[in-house]
Amino acid sequence: YTQNGLGPSVAVAFIEYITGPETGGHELKTLHVAARFAFCFQLLPPIPHQCHGHPSPPTYSLHARNYYNHFFCDVNMLSVVVFLYLTDWSAVDPPAHDHQSMSAPGQSSRPSRKPDLKKKLVVVGDGGCGKTCLLIVYAENRFPEAYIPTVFENYVTQVQYEGKEIELALWDTAGQEEYDRLRPLSYPESDVILIVFSVDFPVSLGNVQDKWFPEVAHFCEGTPLILVGTKIDLRQDEQTRRMLGAQGQTPVTADQGSAVAREIGARYIECSAKTGHGVQDVFSLALKESMKGKWGKKLKQRRCVII
Repeated sequence: YTQNGLGPSVAVAFIEYITGPETGGHELKTLHVAARFAFCFQLLPPIPHQCHGHPSPPTYSLHARNYYNHFFCDVNMLSVVVFLYLTDWSAVDPPAHDHQSMSAPGQSSRPSRKPDLKKKLVVVGDGGCGKTCLLIVYAENRFPEAYIPTVFENYVTQVQYEGKEIELALWDTAGQEEYDRLRPLSYPESDVILIVFSVDFPVSLGNVQDKWFPEVAHFCEGTPLILVGTKIDLRQDEQTRRMLGAQGQTPVTADQGSAVAREIGARYIECSAKTGHGVQDVFSLALKESMKGKWGKKLKQRRCVII
């Protein structure tokens, strides 16, 4: 362990030990439980607060933030790396317990049949812009009141689309810079990517072009993209407008969001997880886009060769 975190060689050696004959892989469960327990400790010191009903990131002291970022990022990174290394995601079935709580709003509580298709959706964007709230409102039909920074979360729900049963895996990601090494582990085999920004935080829209689009274009070339504007209920909120006005800013408009979406080749849609407005539309569009497959593969299949 160093001030800058664990190096790749240490992570590889650790994986080889965990998966080697000496342990038979039995240490994985202990590692994962320990990492989640450690992450719970990470959440204890800050006191969550809200902004007009929206969960907001807590404030850490500089010393505590540096300590937690270095230690817990490494612990959780190793846990997730080993977990993904040993898991065949194509064989993962949705949770058998309490399916109703994991279904999309409006879905029947009847036992679900074997899915016709499996799709993977990954959500990225700045920390605190509403990614986790969006997924929880859709998957569990509830709005979380407290802010919990995401490290690695995976929701699975089964929905109907055009007469087919679709098993939809929803992959939440951490937007903070300290998790840049971990986030790419979520990208393989993605069918659609949601890039999220918050209309009450114009910087998050700028980061779509500066950070998020370049990242997903590198790791998920050809995967359909959807740009999602969140917290639209705050667009007309007087206190939000005053706070932004004091900085010479205004809430992001739909036209501004659409313009960025056109530049990065993404579909555009807006929603509010707080009110529920547009949430279903976001995932209906995501399912539709996921059916198209990777455009790079389609273009390659249609390419003509003259000899």
